[in-house]
Amino acid sequence: MSKIRTNLTMPTTELAPAEGDLRGYVVFTQLRAGGPFIYAGWLDAADDEMALVFAKEHYGQDQKCTHIWAAPRERIGGLRENADAAHEAVGADRAYQIFTQAAAGDAYQSSERVTATSAASAI
Repeated sequence: MSKIRTNLTMPTTELAPAEGDLRGYVVFTQLRAGGPFIYAGWLDAADDEMALVFAKEHYGQDQKCTHIWAAPRERIGGLRENADAAHEAVGADRAYQIFTQAAAGDAYQSSERVTATSAASAI
């Protein structure tokens, strides 16, 4: 993360986007092919395509990376419990990407992918 952005704080409230509003995205970068995805920051965009363009433009400028991943904020961790409840009613499996942190304050890094029917089951 650039030195300028280290002074920024993450939003503390979760606001539902209004029709036509921007959605929050979490950005992860992969510094070398086959390496872990590392949390880079967040951004707001109108849709998935715009989020990826913004992520490449902004986070791709900070450091050389092989891949950039922009995921909707509500799909990260326990931020969307209601979606999981609806998913469990169907009973279908879904893939979850697991991120770990070596020590408090370290960057989160992707470690593996698991298949489960809910976020709670994946954990």
